[in-house]
Amino acid sequence: MEIEKKHISKSYNGNKQSMQYAGAASGLKSELTDTIAGFDTLEHEWEELVEKAGGHVFQSFYWLNPWWKTYGTAHGLRIITFRHNRTLVGIAPLYLDTLNFAGWPALRTLRFIGSNPPESKMKGAFIDYSVSDFLDFIVHPEYEDQVAQHLLPVLRGKIQFDKIQLQETIPNSFTQRKLVKKLTRDHHLCRIEEKQKSPVLFIDTEDRELKLQEYINQRKSRRKLNRKMEAGKNFQVRCLESMEEVEYYFPICVQLYQSRWNEMGYPGTFYEPEHYGFMEKVIREKLKRGALWFIVAETDEGEVIAFDINMLQNRGVYVYVGSFDPSSKYRRFSPGNAVQLHGIKMAYRNDIRELHLLRGEESYKFNLTDETLINSDVLVYEKHAMRFSAKSRIKLAEQWLNIRNKFYRELTVMAIHRREYGFAGFPRAYLKSFRDRFFEKFKREST
Repeated sequence: MEIEKKHISKSYNGNKQSMQYAGAASGLKSELTDTIAGFDTLEHEWEELVEKAGGHVFQSFYWLNPWWKTYGTAHGLRIITFRHNRTLVGIAPLYLDTLNFAGWPALRTLRFIGSNPPESKMKGAFIDYSVSDFLDFIVHPEYEDQVAQHLLPVLRGKIQFDKIQLQETIPNSFTQRKLVKKLTRDHHLCRIEEKQKSPVLFIDTEDRELKLQEYINQRKSRRKLNRKMEAGKNFQVRCLESMEEVEYYFPICVQLYQSRWNEMGYPGTFYEPEHYGFMEKVIREKLKRGALWFIVAETDEGEVIAFDINMLQNRGVYVYVGSFDPSSKYRRFSPGNAVQLHGIKMAYRNDIRELHLLRGEESYKFNLTDETLINSDVLVYEKHAMRFSAKSRIKLAEQWLNIRNKFYRELTVMAIHRREYGFAGFPRAYLKSFRDRFFEKFKREST
């Protein structure tokens, strides 16, 4: 449907700008929220819509709001809400990431909140890396076609940008099912770049206890591990229940996680202290709402040797972060696998439909399930960005970002190796790490 500018009326209400398309048959009204105060007011409506839309945990208010407060910039917030008869039916949780050269905006990119931090805040572990999975627009199922129809015209009417980069989308997302198809039909330059596999375990909703036993009996390794867990020898696996327990065990588990990744020469998710504070907020909110499974394996001496932090949303479990102690004398009893199997048992016994192991192609994930989703980035370029002058400017800015990010990433990895192996040992360790990462990337891109 063509929307004529003469039918547009604007009104302003505090921190929100609204734009009503009076001639649109859908009757949708859009609003721009660009402050944290305005973001905060959406809390309850946001969560209600996530539930109606069947959204993932990374689209929830209690993930995206603390993410923005941790990584956001002063003037970048660009949340678009769609309402029908005052009822919230769609959310575009976006921010504008601007790369400036000498005060001049060389590249303006619209991104999902929760994806890469803004260019001005990229560092350490989060250089060109998202801490979230399964990002998407949040849209009521009955209004998907209307929102897809009006989304890009609304963005153009409210925000000046050069490209849209939508990270960590999956095939059944609104972005890929509706928006990409709409943009392709309208001849927009739209590209999907596949990234990593995300293993997922789909759980049958009937005869759950029987299906659980069938799942365990499918492989010898699972049967053996289950017998060890039921015997209760060597260590105990349990889910933390109180806030006091979580606050006590969380820093211990973070240290275990970081030690494991640093030994392998990687920064680890908690390399930057900001992420520690962000996850503290998320964990507290999830625990208050009964949507956190913090599972630990602990010896009789009180030593934590493995853990998994699982978040719940819409009958789905998301295994966000976990690790084990490779130096423990109990390593041969597979405490990490025991923690994962404990979480799977809880999922079967608690009306869960999907258990997501999230991005990463570690072999242990494919021992738990054969099903996968593919995380992809969706790139949309504005028409003005295809003009020669703008295209040259954008290409130059993107090349500069690519070089800068690679440089900072290698500096971070070198710092970790220098700390782990000393000044004399770090060159050899770093070169080995560089070689391994190169061949891993080559293998991933060639398959």
